[in-house]
Amino acid sequence: MCLPPAYIRTIRLWEHEKTLEQLSAIYRHKMFTYLYILICIILILFHIMILASSLSMHFPVFFFLSAPSHLSESGTDASTVGSNAWRAQEMYNVTKIFQQAVNTRAASAGATRLRNISYVYADVGSGSNGTHVQVVAERMCTGGYGNLDFVVAPFSSGNTQNAALGCINSSVPMVSGGAASENVFSCITDNLNDTGCVEKVVGERRFPSLFGVINLSSQYMEPVVQLTAINGAKSIAFFYQKSLFAQTMCTQAESAAKFFGFEEPLGSALEITDYDYGSTEYSDLISNLQDKKPDVVIGCVLNTACKNFVNMVHDANYLPKFLALSVCIGVDANEESLGDKLNFVSGPVQWDSRCTDAECSETSASLIQFYNQDTGLTAPEEFNKAYLNYSGLEPSYQAAGAMATMYAMAYALERAGSNATEKLQEAMDDISQTAFYGLIEGSRLGANEQKEMIVLQYNQDTAAEIVFPLSTDTMSVIYPIPTWDERTYDKKMFNDASEHIAIAFAALNGALIISIIVVMLVYKDHTAVKASSPLFVVLSLSGLLMLNFGMLTWVLENNAATCALRPWLLGVGFTLFLAPIAVKLWRIKTIFDTINGNIKVTALKVDDKTLMKYLGIMMLPTLLLLLLWQVIDPLEELIITPDEIRPSKNYTTCRSSTDVFVIILMVYFAILFLSLIILSFQTRKSWAKFKESQQMAFALYGVIICVIVVAALQSTSQGTRAYKLNLRTAFTALAIWTWCLSLYAPKLYLLTKAPTSKDVTMMVSNPATADDFTEFGGGSPKAGGRTPMTGRSPMTGRSPAMGLTPATGRTHNGGRSILQPPARLQELKEQINYPEQIETLEKKLSSAETEKRALVEKCHALEEQVVKLVNEKVEAMDLTRSNTQKSGKKASRHASRTTNNTGTSVD
Repeated sequence: MCLPPAYIRTIRLWEHEKTLEQLSAIYRHKMFTYLYILICIILILFHIMILASSLSMHFPVFFFLSAPSHLSESGTDASTVGSNAWRAQEMYNVTKIFQQAVNTRAASAGATRLRNISYVYADVGSGSNGTHVQVVAERMCTGGYGNLDFVVAPFSSGNTQNAALGCINSSVPMVSGGAASENVFSCITDNLNDTGCVEKVVGERRFPSLFGVINLSSQYMEPVVQLTAINGAKSIAFFYQKSLFAQTMCTQAESAAKFFGFEEPLGSALEITDYDYGSTEYSDLISNLQDKKPDVVIGCVLNTACKNFVNMVHDANYLPKFLALSVCIGVDANEESLGDKLNFVSGPVQWDSRCTDAECSETSASLIQFYNQDTGLTAPEEFNKAYLNYSGLEPSYQAAGAMATMYAMAYALERAGSNATEKLQEAMDDISQTAFYGLIEGSRLGANEQKEMIVLQYNQDTAAEIVFPLSTDTMSVIYPIPTWDERTYDKKMFNDASEHIAIAFAALNGALIISIIVVMLVYKDHTAVKASSPLFVVLSLSGLLMLNFGMLTWVLENNAATCALRPWLLGVGFTLFLAPIAVKLWRIKTIFDTINGNIKVTALKVDDKTLMKYLGIMMLPTLLLLLLWQVIDPLEELIITPDEIRPSKNYTTCRSSTDVFVIILMVYFAILFLSLIILSFQTRKSWAKFKESQQMAFALYGVIICVIVVAALQSTSQGTRAYKLNLRTAFTALAIWTWCLSLYAPKLYLLTKAPTSKDVTMMVSNPATADDFTEFGGGSPKAGGRTPMTGRSPMTGRSPAMGLTPATGRTHNGGRSILQPPARLQELKEQINYPEQIETLEKKLSSAETEKRALVEKCHALEEQVVKLVNEKVEAMDLTRSNTQKSGKKASRHASRTTNNTGTSVD
């Protein structure tokens, strides 16, 4: 029938006549003839296939209702309109990948009936025209496209329902990889009057020939409720987009929430009819959520409503402790459009390539095995790799659902052992197989009700991670999620309340220290101030002032300036604060060691110039260490991230790569502290009138206690950084005020009192008054007294030359011996609280007076002997001088006579 007359004529001419014109005609028609023959062969093969399909052992034919009409070999080239078109492209890709898998692996897996699968595609447009979908489906199920084994329904619950309605009178199995709505598979209250449920009761199967491989909507949010309950959530709120799919999802989730004991501050789930961005309903919902503050918010929505809600809660700066939304999670397009707004949002998905749960594993007992060969990859990873290699895109969970339909149909074909419709339906109902997609199991409703949902949550990098089931999670669930404000690190100096407190206390402490410095400088000639060595007081207070303001470089936030200033202010300030106190205490010890006779008077040298040298020596190690630190390993800004998902908790601190310099400085400061403690202890028994050392000791002990307490509290991990800053601020203020009040309040008090004659007008720590320290009272350099501190004459400043005194002796101080006990000694004894020292001093003075008397008597005896010897010598000298004079006169007279005689002779 198929061979055309032209072809017969051509053969005849070729065999019998073979003229030139005839051969030309043959060549002119040759191309068209071959083309016609090829078309005939194709038609013959098609008719053979249709004929075979009517027999019990025919090749399987899968019929796809899909969109768009132009399906490409690659998902990247698809010209799509709407999500359904994209899902159709994914289905097309899956059929090609499935065919490749069948050709390469099915035989080895025991699948013998899958090698000659053919596919027929039908275009149902975008799916928006339900009547059109029904018409195409009815034509397909009634033989309009030949005798088919299976029909794969188009994506979405609505399209699947319309396709099932079109095939309601057919027994051809229809498999859906994109329908999750309960009313598609079962009869519920809302669809009892709809086709497929008339004269049925709630809970009956609606379409006997419809089978689904994905989870039903009622299963979507149950794991989210369970997950949040495990993590301590107490209250929950639901809202759903107006659709049966979304409503069913929230209804079942509410039941789960009641089971776990959740409170629902909004009452039952709220229906949203207008879910456009900026809609009043969404705005009111967000305001209500902000007011009621539920821990968890679950939105049962489709893709557009989901994206709009995310944008609106971001703009309203609102987030609960946990936000879960359906459908839009794990979609690449949403990740691109919403960006980091999706961070930490959760949602259920049907499948993920990282699933390692037992349900996602194919075993040797699996009837169909495609993706679990000896590659080291899991079955989901194998599918992911195959889809990526074919399309250049990562497969979505919808693409995995499409492959699951192929898997289920292949399983049914092999299990049934026949293409008979009844046997295929039985095999679909009885299917129970773990696969790359998870558990695929039939049920009385034709839905896959036993498969476990996967819950994804976006991390801080907008990467979706598995958080449920716990057996296959790739990340621990983040609960509570960070608020919008917590997601940004906004570095601001002195912006926290604790920093404001630190500034206020630093100003108050600084005012106290500066006021004391001013008083010391203004009243530097006053007895009370002069006795305390105002130079060293000002130096020590300057160091304390540096420490005070240096603490402002150790706050919650830092920058390059605070990092550069901190070691110098704290290091130099600490040393300058301690060193003058150390030399002052040393001077007190030295002077009282002199008084007690522990050292020679002539060895005492405690003037300001000497002490400044010692102070410089004590400052030198600190300055050298700080200089080396600055050159070798300076403090630099470093952002600390205590919570990776909450950048608002970040802070900038100052760090060096090593702690060597800090440790050395701390050891040096500890040595200074120890020396101060020792000196304070050694000078603890100074005279009652010379209590400055004891005041220093008391103040020093207060500072040490504050330092120890702060160091102990800072080293613990308890408390926030603000709390620790408040501790530093409080104890720094306490130490400064303790020091200033203990050491300088008595001096300030003395400034208000007029000096009396009974006041001792010097402090032993002040060399400026040491020259006045003559008889611990009554004596004065102006009265001729000899200063025991230097051994020099108070009048001339030079040591007096040894001379002679009358036998009666001469004394200073109005005829009274220098070492005679002073008249005020008894008065001082009554005032001083250390009678033992006075007694010792009296004994020393008495002994010295006795020795002096013996020496004076000896001097008198020696003087008499010297006088006698001198007188004898003088008499001898007088006699010699007289004899010499007499001899001279005789010689003179003799010379005169000789001259006269000579002259007479000449004349």
